Amino acid sequence: MEKYEYIQIEFNKKTKKLLQEWSNKNIDHNDLMFCEINGEKIGGIVVKDAHMTICYGIPADSHFLEIRKEIKKINLPAIKVRGIDFFDIKEYNTKILYFLIDDSKKILKSLNKSLQKFVSKDLKDKKDFVPHVTIAYMSNKFNIKKLKDKRF
Repeated sequence: MEKYEYIQIEFNKKTKKLLQEWSNKNIDHNDLMFCEINGEKIGGIVVKDAHMTICYGIPADSHFLEIRKEIKKINLPAIKVRGIDFFDIKEYNTKILYFLIDDSKKILKSLNKSLQKFVSKDLKDKKDFVPHVTIAYMSNKFNIKKLKDKRF
């Protein structure tokens, strides 16, 4: 099985702390879900490791220097949260809760698009890129309406 790498934006400790505080204050821990994926137990609130994945599916043996050149072309703006949403992972009976990131100038989408040439053909363009930061793994019964009015 081919191993895939990803490119991500890391957040500083202050930002991670703010994300963690918001999550602990606003998320009902009874709604959290834990599951096993690829032999690893994961789940619950995950913002202590907050990052934003820019591109996933790059084979581990890809050309690092070429990828680095693509990244250096981009001048990233300050990252702003524009909302909250989730997506389902049906095979694990869980929902992934995430912060939507403002990309109104399409800078992040453009960076993702420029990196697609390095992505494995098997994974290329499977889904539209949505700039986001994963917050937590939630049970399938979780209702996002509980959090829609919570400000970050």
